[in-house]
Amino acid sequence: MAKYQTLRKEKDIAGKIRVWVDMGNEEVQILKFQKDPKEKEIKTEVDRFLSARETDKQAELETINQEIARLEERKKQLEKK
Repeated sequence: MAKYQTLRKEKDIAGKIRVWVDMGNEEVQILKFQKDPKEKEIKTEVDRFLSARETDKQAELETINQEIARLEERKKQLEKK
């Protein structure tokens, strides 16, 4: 469960509700909603946001590890020559 604090809500020019959320660690995210969200809806969206961020982080780490393995193999090949 993520710790967060809703800072403010406001309607934008398109009629969508923007919610400023303090995610901790001096990070603020702006989330958009079609209608005025309840705290449960904000919590769900914050959890979804954090889950997507973690998924992206894991995918990036996997890509980096694959690149490291490829470069280490190439280094071995070059050192043999």
